[in-house]
Amino acid sequence: MQKRIPTLDVLYRYKEKMFTHLRVEPFFKALDQIGIRPNMMTLVSLGFGLLAVRYLFFDQSLFIMLFLANRLLDMLDGYMARCCQRQSKLGNLLDHGGDLLIFSALLLKSCFQFDLAGLAAAALGMYIGEFLLLSTKRELHRKFPTGMFAFFYLFNWFRTGLIVQIAYQVVSCIFFFFFLHHREDNR
Repeated sequence: MQKRIPTLDVLYRYKEKMFTHLRVEPFFKALDQIGIRPNMMTLVSLGFGLLAVRYLFFDQSLFIMLFLANRLLDMLDGYMARCCQRQSKLGNLLDHGGDLLIFSALLLKSCFQFDLAGLAAAALGMYIGEFLLLSTKRELHRKFPTGMFAFFYLFNWFRTGLIVQIAYQVVSCIFFFFFLHHREDNR
C-alpha cells in the first residue's frame, strides 16, 4: 500500500468544498462578466499585503486589517479562476510569487527589529531555503513554504511566531522530503 502525502491539492479540495458550501460561485461569475478577473484580485491582494508590511511595527490595527484582506483575497482568487475557467500560468506565478514576496518582506522587516533580528534572519533563511529546495526538486506544485509566523504577528506575538516558523520549516522539510524520497525509492 502506497502512503499518500498531504499536498497543496488536498488543501485546494478543502477550500473548494468550503466555497461551494458558501455558494460564492455566482458572485465570482458576476464579477467575471463585468470584467473583474482573478489576476486583478491577486494584484489587489498583493497591494494589501505590501501595505501590511509597511505598517508592521507601526500601526498594529492597520497591519491586521490589511494583512487579513490580503489573506482573504489570496484564498479567493484561485477559486475564482477555477470557477470562471481562467486559470493561467501567469495567475499561478502572481499568486505564489506574491505570497513569497509578502512573507519574505515581513521576515526581512523583522530582521531590522533589534530584539527579533537573529530569529527573523534564521526564519527568513529557512523560508527562502525551503522555497529553493522545492523549486530545484520541481515540487512547488505540491508544497509551498508557509508563512505561519505572520498569523502570530496579528497578536503581537512576534518572537513566538518566529520560533514556531523555524520549528515548522524544519519539520515540514524533513517530513516532505522523507516521503518524497520514499516515493522515489518505490518507483
